[in-house]
Formats: sequence, C-alpha cells, structure tokens
Amino acid sequence: MPVSGQDARPHVLIVDDNELNLHVAEACCDLLHLTSSVARSGAEAVQAVQAQAFDLILMDIRMPGMDGVEAARAIHGLGHAFQTLPIIAVTAEADPADARRYAAAGLCGLVSKPIQLRELREAIASALANADRAIAPPTASESR
Repeated sequence: MPVSGQDARPHVLIVDDNELNLHVAEACCDLLHLTSSVARSGAEAVQAVQAQAFDLILMDIRMPGMDGVEAARAIHGLGHAFQTLPIIAVTAEADPADARRYAAAGLCGLVSKPIQLRELREAIASALANADRAIAPPTASESR
C-alpha cells in the first residue's frame, strides 16, 4: 500500500534487533533520500504497520521471538491493503536456498549483510518499481 504522495519521499520501516544495524540502515536510507522509522522486533514491526503507513519494509531475518519470515507472513496476513507491501530481507543468510525460502514467504528481495549501498539501492528501486513508486537517481558517490 504505497503511502507517499507523488512528490514525497518513500517511507521505509527498518526492522532489526541490533542497534548498529538499525543505524547503518537508517544512514543508507538517508543517503538514498528515503524517510525511515524503526522497529526492534518482528512483533513490533507488525504493530508498526498497523499504526503507520509505509512504502517498504527492510526486514532482518534472524531476530528473537518472531523472526523476519514470521513477521513478513503476519504483515501480509493483516488484510488486502498489506498483501502487496514490499518487504526486503536484510540478512547474512543470503545463499540461494535462503533466498527461495524468503521468496516463498512473500519477501520481494534480498540484501546481504553487511549492507552495501548499491545493492540496497537496487533492491529498493526494484521493489518500489513493482509497487509503482520510485527513488531518486544515484548520486556520483553512490555510483562508485
């Protein structure tokens, strides 16, 4: 459910139980001209999407309690408006078998940790394009 207006920046929910990873992802979103909010668990992410609208979710996979796959399924199960909300897995578990498991759970992309800005940009651009949204073109420093 895209929420940003035509001229507004896409709003991203970053979900991770590690503070350093949250800060890195927030900094990346800033560099990509995206706004962001954070959730520190899968359960908190499910609550966040019910309280505020997001254009995209960056979801850590390994979290205590409700992991990222369970959280993605729960979010997509909230009803029609949430079924197409793009969710990208952000994880160190990024081999082809893991990628297939995430796709089967409804995640639309995969970014491996440690996060590389170019890889994140490409995954977000692809997810938002499929949701009829766009992000700003890369700057010279991102193109390297």
